[in-house]
Amino acid sequence: MFADLILLNGIIITMDSVDTVAEAVAIKDGKIIKVGTSEEITKDAGKETKVIDLKGKTVAPGFIDAHQHLSMAAEHLASVNCTPESVKSISEIVERIRERALRTPRGEWIRCVGYDDTRLTEKKHPNRWDLDKATTEHPIILTHIGGHTGVLNSKGLELANITKNTLDPVGGHIERDPKTNEPTGVIHEAALTALTPSKGKPPIIPPLKKEELMKGIKQLIERYVKVGLTSIVDAWVSPNAIEAYIELLRRNELSIRVYMAIWYEYLHELKTLRLLTGFGNDYLRIGPIKIIVDGAMAGRTAALYKPYTDNPDSYGILAIDIEKLNEVISDAHEAGFQLAVHANGDKAIDLTLKAFEKALKEFPRKNHRHRIEHCSVVNPKIIERIKRLGIMPILFAVYPYYHGDKLIPAFGPERVSWLMAYRSFLDEGVKVASHSDYPCSPYPPLLGIYSIVNRVTMEGNPFGPEQHITPKEALHTYTTYAAYSTFEENIKGSIELGKLADLVVLSENPLTTPPKKIKDIDVETTIIGGKIVYQKRIAA
Repeated sequence: MFADLILLNGIIITMDSVDTVAEAVAIKDGKIIKVGTSEEITKDAGKETKVIDLKGKTVAPGFIDAHQHLSMAAEHLASVNCTPESVKSISEIVERIRERALRTPRGEWIRCVGYDDTRLTEKKHPNRWDLDKATTEHPIILTHIGGHTGVLNSKGLELANITKNTLDPVGGHIERDPKTNEPTGVIHEAALTALTPSKGKPPIIPPLKKEELMKGIKQLIERYVKVGLTSIVDAWVSPNAIEAYIELLRRNELSIRVYMAIWYEYLHELKTLRLLTGFGNDYLRIGPIKIIVDGAMAGRTAALYKPYTDNPDSYGILAIDIEKLNEVISDAHEAGFQLAVHANGDKAIDLTLKAFEKALKEFPRKNHRHRIEHCSVVNPKIIERIKRLGIMPILFAVYPYYHGDKLIPAFGPERVSWLMAYRSFLDEGVKVASHSDYPCSPYPPLLGIYSIVNRVTMEGNPFGPEQHITPKEALHTYTTYAAYSTFEENIKGSIELGKLADLVVLSENPLTTPPKKIKDIDVETTIIGGKIVYQKRIAA
């Protein structure tokens, strides 16, 4: 029973219950069979065993991104890239769309993604008239980097049947010209999601074909493993995406582990088939039932009790009727599902906790591990309630660094000290898992760890430094705690006997590297299920 793969002479950060640091690890049939000294592990080497001498390099458990959008990002690969790294102004966006229009059949939708109004030269959202300069023969949808706001051109508004007489949908908002009442093309929350596939309703914007979606998923996975990601939670999968994941699994082409959050509209079907949270295998599982209560931090639509500091007339948007929220949470909870509720602002979090309190009173249940996705704007009372109810916060890790400079003026210094409150949650004994929310912010886990350890923005501004945590604590949020958030702590998240052999080899030890240097650490090798899925080429 010799090992298939052995890693020797390294610093093995096991992340076990006592934070053991070992020298070597042995792997067979995709699982860890021994952790210990190099002398001990060498005995498990046979003629066919692949042995890697780490030469003092560090090994950590594979990173787990507890909330991102792999399938959505795969669709974005086929879209016009308008991210801040690619465009600097509305005129550049228009030019990119014009170029795409020249090679797009007339009347076909042009998808554009990732613009950030706060980082455009004009410091504002584009509107329908801006986009009309690119083309009036194609409908255009331009989605904000936060994912909760979009812009349609005039043709897009026509196909969406949005006119000056159209009422705001429940949980959504259509911006209008104050003089004419004409829609400007900028739409928020439910007004945007109404364009996408929904149960029992044909989509206004057709989804990507399955083969195209599968191609995009595979391309992104190739990028993910280069930064050490071995598992992700896809935080909102469509039926189209589920079909793509299942087909990739069938073809043995799903090389990263995926936990799927299912939109609440499909709760009845899952209940009927008894496909509860956890159904699946080590590579693909049904996860929680997903609900969205409010908007985005990046787009300033998170629902707050006090207005935005730089816009005293705005309190954000509630994206769901509260009776519906209570109904779905009670229904899914009673049926035995985990719930993942998107709630950013303190108002949205408060309403979510009230719904959980009601459901738990009616249907007591231990170890439910219901999640609040993002859980961004909190206070001591909210943290106490979360602890008492056994709720798990899934917190933005990269946001303090990547979006921090625009969040500071939006919330002011007092509330910034309670955004992404890692320190306060951990001090109260509440496990938290980290996430990127990609494509809303970058996905590299080491950048996320850097962000929550240093709490400094891209421009070097302090971002609630009171909430910083240690590198070891940050690593737990990307490994053991993230595995706990998906009920998989017994099979992954740490380097221990019998667990899945999901590991990363790092150029430096993140626990001892100067905190300002953590984001510069290289991932040299990524191993999933005992197989090397990425190995950095080292220059001779």
